[in-house]
Amino acid sequence: MIREPIVVVVGHVDHGKTTLLDAIRGSTVALKEAGRITQHIGATDVPLEVVNSFAGPLIEKFKFDLKIPGLLFIDTPGHEAFFTLRQRGCSLADIAILIVDIMQGLQPQTKEVIKYLKENKTPFIVALTKADMLQGWDKTQKIDVLMKEVDEGTSNLAKDFNNRFYKIFGDLYEQGYPVERFDKIKDFTKEIILLPVSAKTGQGLEYLLLFLSGLSQKYLEKKLALNVEGKAKGFVLEVKEAKGLGTVIDVIITDGVIKKNDFICLSGKLGTMYTKIKGILKPKELQEIMQKKVDFDYVDEATAAAGVRIVAHKLDSVIAGDSLAVVDVVCDEEKCEVLCREKGILVKADTIGSLEALDSLIKKEGLEILQSGIGNITKEDILKASVADSWKDRVIFGFNVNILDNALDLQKSKDVHVIQSSVVYDLIAKYKKWMAETDSKNFEELVKKAGHPVSFKIFPEHIFKRTKPLVCGVKVISGKLYPGTKVAIDGKILGTVKQVQDNGKTIDFASEGQEVAISIDGGNSDKIDLNKEVISYFREYEMGEFKKYLSDDLIKKVEELSRSLLN
Repeated sequence: MIREPIVVVVGHVDHGKTTLLDAIRGSTVALKEAGRITQHIGATDVPLEVVNSFAGPLIEKFKFDLKIPGLLFIDTPGHEAFFTLRQRGCSLADIAILIVDIMQGLQPQTKEVIKYLKENKTPFIVALTKADMLQGWDKTQKIDVLMKEVDEGTSNLAKDFNNRFYKIFGDLYEQGYPVERFDKIKDFTKEIILLPVSAKTGQGLEYLLLFLSGLSQKYLEKKLALNVEGKAKGFVLEVKEAKGLGTVIDVIITDGVIKKNDFICLSGKLGTMYTKIKGILKPKELQEIMQKKVDFDYVDEATAAAGVRIVAHKLDSVIAGDSLAVVDVVCDEEKCEVLCREKGILVKADTIGSLEALDSLIKKEGLEILQSGIGNITKEDILKASVADSWKDRVIFGFNVNILDNALDLQKSKDVHVIQSSVVYDLIAKYKKWMAETDSKNFEELVKKAGHPVSFKIFPEHIFKRTKPLVCGVKVISGKLYPGTKVAIDGKILGTVKQVQDNGKTIDFASEGQEVAISIDGGNSDKIDLNKEVISYFREYEMGEFKKYLSDDLIKKVEELSRSLLN
């Protein structure tokens, strides 16, 4: 089962973002009676039935077999969450509509938004709004008919459209984006859609909904996979005061189910926090969600993708743009530990400029950032880092900042590695050095327990003893061959290496390329294909230890030279 794609509408001020959303909402309400359209916090849910009503003939033309439940449009540009998400390098949206006023072209804020989309690898469609203002635009004709007139190239519409269209076309190409008019695209994976629309007349909206639905389902299916019975995950759009309720949060649920009385995990201003949900509210049907006065219904649960308002204690310190997750608890509400954690390191710096420079550099290194902030490293930072599942995420970068005394005392007991420097590149160098040293140390310890990953070939002409134990000559292809290593051939367990000898002398191990004699306890040369490569194998719990304590690169090497088999 897949959820609705989350669609964000972005662009320069006054280029028609809100008007476009209003047109979609208004058309939706007109097409469907009460009860068929669900309104969410800061969002409009457009069901698949409405997409079909808009674009039925086009869906058949392009042979889209739509299975998504609909589209969830999020009105985020005015929210603080939009900027926080950009800083954290994570995006709320699955796909975006980049609004460009065809009469004005790309503006400074448009370019800033494009940079945001590129950083977050968010696919987007360019909607050229206010097309009805072009000279000769016929508000009664379908967009296909108008494009045929443009292609003829003789009318006032053709001249005005082409002048403005190709100026935007060229500017986007300069930004590094291969764009093409919606009806001339040959490969949707290589070209970005440029679609003229009019929010006032509704022209082009059928194509907009078609492409959003069809392309999201075709290219984002894995991302949209929904765990309908799992615990909810999502993002905080806004933190606000609600009359009679105190501080509440408006959130978008992107996966799973959220229920009343669930415990949720958030990252507040003072570090990781949890609270128990006292109430979940949804707006009543068919209300304009951006109105100041909205009537809500209390509900017992909500399933992704959805926008809801959450009522709970201790929400004052929650940060807009933060992630949210339903978690288990291990004791009473006041003392429980949160059993939920996102991946990534913590980053602290002295200024916003420093933070942005660090953010860019860290991402280039392929690292994930859980949270970043300005100021010294605090006790709360240590606590937040300490609950990471992996040692690789129990790290804090500190640029031009100090670690407070109480944080320093706590660091020693919480196994959190703090890297400090006044040179940006030095932080990365220190991190890589620490990773390599820790990898080496952990690897040595694990090899003592489970053996070394290795692959080797048996020389058929050098079988000295066929069984109990098998004694033979081999050549090490990759890795290192240690006594005690469990080995397999063709998916079947062969036995355990008992001894390794070189020219009659027992050695500790054989390296890559070395030819040695070995004995394999339990091996039988009569029951194996001697032409196949022999590889080390690890039991499930042993492989689990490798994955827990080694870096991703080293784990990959282990997996290439090994096979994980059940006990």
